[in-house]
Amino acid sequence: MKISTALATLSLATLPALAGASPLLDPRAVPDEVSRPLAAAVRADRARRPDAYGRVADLEGLRPEFYRRTRAGRPSVALELRGMGPEALLPMLDALALSGYPRALSAEEGAALRLGLLEAVGNLGDARSLPVLRGVFATAAEAPELRAAARGLARVCQDADRRALMGATGVRRDPAAAALGLCAHPEAAQWLVAQLEATADPAHAAALAAGLAESASSWARPGARSAVDVPLRVRAARALLRRWRELPAQRDALGVAALSMGGAEVLAAVREAARDAPAEAQPGLRVLERALVRDLGR
Repeated sequence: MKISTALATLSLATLPALAGASPLLDPRAVPDEVSRPLAAAVRADRARRPDAYGRVADLEGLRPEFYRRTRAGRPSVALELRGMGPEALLPMLDALALSGYPRALSAEEGAALRLGLLEAVGNLGDARSLPVLRGVFATAAEAPELRAAARGLARVCQDADRRALMGATGVRRDPAAAALGLCAHPEAAQWLVAQLEATADPAHAAALAAGLAESASSWARPGARSAVDVPLRVRAARALLRRWRELPAQRDALGVAALSMGGAEVLAAVREAARDAPAEAQPGLRVLERALVRDLGR
């Protein structure tokens, strides 16, 4: 029994190569200078931990007999992959960039797997994933994949990647802005605030607000909060409330960011905005004020 189990695990772990499966990513995202060192690392890792590769190659969320019975009725693997933890990093990168999946997938299954892998890899915040995430961010066209790659880059937040996110344009601009708060870095926070003060684009304002909302959780940590000084928090709060007033269609996103930031600076900005806000904006400002007062215990 032990021999047959070991053989089954080994067979499953090596199945992608045997079946001729294709990588899940666009080849442009994984040039030779990325694939060669990754392949060497995967070969060594697979020999030590074939079971980890077997788990990534046999996901319950991709089995039609399973996902068709769920409420959503469609494939979903994000939570399953995230639950595998750091030891699944190289198996997940292997599936994305090298070996693919051991059976043919429908378009919907393939998209769910690719996005789930990108999200899980990015959430680990491991620098070994950066070459692949950079390639995806540079070549992907779909917003969910761009968001996942940007979040992975921001979570590690190397200097070059942070500046690349701040310089992103076109379809990459807003996913990058929304992710930048994960950097928990003063330069990123300053950029987000300055952009929010300057932009007249509603979609960009919402993305920048999302970035500030992400950043807010790190501002609350003593060490990180001291790196984001009070004047910058005041500027951020005033910029959020000014855009909240000017962009009614974006108020949900901007309000979430304001509540995520919290603190005396945001409460003061809400009260300041309420002094001369139009009647239609007053109920929303009162809701924000009550929530902030409750959180501050005032």
